[in-house]
Amino acid sequence: MNNRLIPDVWALVGNLICMAMAGCLSCSAARAADEARGLVRSLGEAIISSEISARILVMPFREGEIFKAGDVLVSFDCEAINANLAGAQAELRAAVIALDSAREMARMKAAGLRDVETAEARRDRSSADVDAAAARAKGCEVRAPFSGAVVERNANPHEVISPSTPLMRIVDRERLEIELIVSSSMLPLLTPGTLFNFRVDDTRINYQARIVRLGSVVEPASQTVKVFGSFDTDQSDILHGSVLHGSVLHGMSGTASLSGSEVRP
Repeated sequence: MNNRLIPDVWALVGNLICMAMAGCLSCSAARAADEARGLVRSLGEAIISSEISARILVMPFREGEIFKAGDVLVSFDCEAINANLAGAQAELRAAVIALDSAREMARMKAAGLRDVETAEARRDRSSADVDAAAARAKGCEVRAPFSGAVVERNANPHEVISPSTPLMRIVDRERLEIELIVSSSMLPLLTPGTLFNFRVDDTRINYQARIVRLGSVVEPASQTVKVFGSFDTDQSDILHGSVLHGSVLHGMSGTASLSGSEVRP
């Protein structure tokens, strides 16, 4: 081979390598632009607290255990509260009897209208006392507002707690959503119903999801916006792994692939 051609050949090879590397970098950049990090969040999360001052009798669910909506999470020793309710109900019955008697006396002209009005006021006050005592008695049991699991317990049976004391934190494990941080430049391509893939780091599985709503503001410094999505598979399947072969939990992180997204009809 002519020695003068060797530099030209190597120059050509170098150019081809540079072009290939530039193409790879361009593809990588394109992929990065179409990806967004996200967190799995529960649609139901609550800190359960006490409405009364009483001694805890039972807290049947420990951290990590699953409960159903309506299950008793905490029950208290309410002997005094129940006794006050019974006393208020007895006072109401006596006030009703006194009102009936006053009305009968008024019909017989043996009592005046003021006596009847006084008896009615006493009846109304006793009725309000019963309502207040019944409301306190309702606080003797704390029931689950939704189906979920216990995240943390802050109290134990036999402890005497005061009103508003945090008892436990619970989370809904069935109703999940995905919170993404997306470049604001992608907003024209993302609308409610847009499908995307979400790979959860912990399970290493790709799940199909869809956008349900967009954030209200763009972060000025980073020029990003929050985008919220939901898994496009029945949530019980995600929880138990019967279809997706892995459990997805509140707090897990992952990467959304928004390339080739399409709008669901």
